Amino acid sequence: MRGLINKIKESIQAKLQLFILSSATVVFLLTILYVSIETRQMALDEAKRLTIEIAQKKASDIESELNKDFMLTHTLGKAFQDFVLYEDSIRDEIIPSMLKRVFEHNTHIQAIWMNWELSAIDENYSKTNGRIRTNFFRVDNEIKLNIKTLDTAGYDKQSLYYQIKAHKNNVITEPYWYSYTENESDKILETSICVPVLQSTRFLGLMGIDLKLERFSDLVKSIKPYKNSYAFFVSYEGTLIYHIDSENIGSNLIEDNPKDAEKYNFERQMKAGKTFSFDRIKNDKKYFTTFAPVFIGNTETPWYLSIVVPYKQMLIQANQNMQKSLLIGLASIIILGFVLWIIARNITRPLINISSLLKELAAGKINTQQELQIKTKDEIGSISLDVNGLKKSLARTAEFAEEIGKGNLDVEFEKLSEEDVIGKALLNMRQSLQKAEEDEKKRKEADQIQKWITEGIAKINELMRQHGNLEELSYQVVKYIADYLKANQGALYVVSEKEKVETEEDITFEATSALAWGRKKPLHRTIKMGETLIGRAAYEQATLYMTDIPDNYVNITSGLGKANPRALLIVPLMLNEEVMGIIEIISFNEMEKYQIEFVEQAGESIASTIASLKISQRTSKLLEQTKSQAGELTEKEEELRQQMEEMQSTQEEAAKREAEMTGMITAINSLAYVAEFSMEGYITNINDAYAQLLELPRQQIIGKKQGFFELGEDEERIKNFETLWAKMRKGIPHKQEQKIEINNKTRWLSEVYTPIKDNEGEPQRVVNIAIDITHLKDKKED
Repeated sequence: MRGLINKIKESIQAKLQLFILSSATVVFLLTILYVSIETRQMALDEAKRLTIEIAQKKASDIESELNKDFMLTHTLGKAFQDFVLYEDSIRDEIIPSMLKRVFEHNTHIQAIWMNWELSAIDENYSKTNGRIRTNFFRVDNEIKLNIKTLDTAGYDKQSLYYQIKAHKNNVITEPYWYSYTENESDKILETSICVPVLQSTRFLGLMGIDLKLERFSDLVKSIKPYKNSYAFFVSYEGTLIYHIDSENIGSNLIEDNPKDAEKYNFERQMKAGKTFSFDRIKNDKKYFTTFAPVFIGNTETPWYLSIVVPYKQMLIQANQNMQKSLLIGLASIIILGFVLWIIARNITRPLINISSLLKELAAGKINTQQELQIKTKDEIGSISLDVNGLKKSLARTAEFAEEIGKGNLDVEFEKLSEEDVIGKALLNMRQSLQKAEEDEKKRKEADQIQKWITEGIAKINELMRQHGNLEELSYQVVKYIADYLKANQGALYVVSEKEKVETEEDITFEATSALAWGRKKPLHRTIKMGETLIGRAAYEQATLYMTDIPDNYVNITSGLGKANPRALLIVPLMLNEEVMGIIEIISFNEMEKYQIEFVEQAGESIASTIASLKISQRTSKLLEQTKSQAGELTEKEEELRQQMEEMQSTQEEAAKREAEMTGMITAINSLAYVAEFSMEGYITNINDAYAQLLELPRQQIIGKKQGFFELGEDEERIKNFETLWAKMRKGIPHKQEQKIEINNKTRWLSEVYTPIKDNEGEPQRVVNIAIDITHLKDKKED
């Protein structure tokens, strides 16, 4: 016995076989037992987690589909909010056309409709109730139109329409059965997405679409993460939209299962809008059930997707994993004993050499000239061969890393194998460095382009502030843009002022400036809406860029020269969805996308300035007419006293001119924000639009100093105030952009201050005309 013990002490093979194998066997058995139990529970937990993830993923898919419809409805509502300002004929023509076009392109929508408040579209309508509904719907794959006037005699305050009108909130209705043919057999389960159309806080009407909920049946039906599992779809109030048992569709989950609803808190959990899960026993079988919310837009009534999985199916996988773990553990013990027996036989002699070499490698010493001498072909020999190979691969890897460190990212390197972790890491590092280098180059290019656009627009804005004359401003802007783009020719067309415009064909554009080869050209072009490429761009309100240009284009339609261009850019100058003008650029060189974007962004500022100049010129003209008429009436006062008949005629003419002037002033008040100031800078009068913008009564505004509602430090405001009113007292007009804050909402105004002079040319008061350019500023920031 003692001899056996001594032999074990002296033999590495015996030590390995006895101590390592016995210890490993005990550890393996305990570990396998523990891991098997934990693995079973982990498999069960993983199955639950997977079920919850699938429910959330599928709920997100449904949510995405519904949110597309919600955004479509919201976008239409926003688009229609300004149509109350249009004439009935325009609104009645455009809105049904837009609704039908959207309806035709979205075949999954069952119906699309728009309700207008009669009081919003008819200023003579005095009742608070009454609406007109335009409704497109599908019957047997045909689109039907129904227009009705409703609720003029009376209305139900509890109805959905008037509840939305009262609270002004977005709504997705509870699912309901409805037939578009009035036949019971044709009823479908659908829901409605409703978005109020508002002007500030005023309710103008209701935009909505009806969706057939059968569209989600295939998606929900296909959800089966495990055998015998199933999914169902339920609304905020518990209405079953889809269930594996079709007879349950349309029934109420909470009302039809009162015990389960109370036990598992269906209603409270669903109102909370969060994912929740629970275990449920039904017919002596245990099920895992999870509910994932589906949020639609910014409504507060989430729907839920639920998945039900039998515990038995989840445990099948867990039990299989446990059995595999036990078999793998037993096989590992057997293999370990066999491997230890083989290794222990020949490990002692080369072990010291291998250990020494490994110590050198661990210390970072790589000597390619020193290798292990391999005398055997057994496992120790293989280890020695592998250690030699490791040393060579480390040397090659170190050389590659050194080249990467020097910045040589094109150096060749091959992985030892597909499982070469270090090789993969180094190649990934090189790829990341190459990508970082490429991204940095792209970022610099993007920054340069953005800087180029920003500097160009800033220069254009500076030019527009320096010139108050429309023709001079047009020339300077066209010249700068043409030079900035290295273009050869350019022109600016401004919409003509007409007293009466009945159709779009009556709108014309006059050339206010033209440039060819850096020199002014004579102006003799007037273009109608829709005429030539310029008129077409104005009609479509879209940028037109062409590189395939006929040889005779310039001679036929442009009138800017005889050279054949290679690129033509026509950009409409838009302000509040209205074309204020057209800019045309012709070049021998094709234009890049960022150059076109520059002209489009500059066009927004140019349109705003043109609108301001037109309003300012119109106002100055009206004031000059008023002053001229007053002078004429004074000179003829004595003559009118002697000649009663002529006085009567003159009075009638004056009354007519006064009516015309009043009409023009009314038009200005409807298009812009108008305020009058004393020469000391105090507000003496303000129109209703300005008072509504500031959200204050007129009494609280009149008497205030100019600039009391703008943002900025006190010292800067005082300095700006003194500079402005020094110019006003000298009779110098002033244009500026002003940032104001109203009830935590920031607005940007483009303002023109015009001094009004008496007969002797002395300024007596100041008229301020402003327009809202907030949307332009927001778009630039985006």
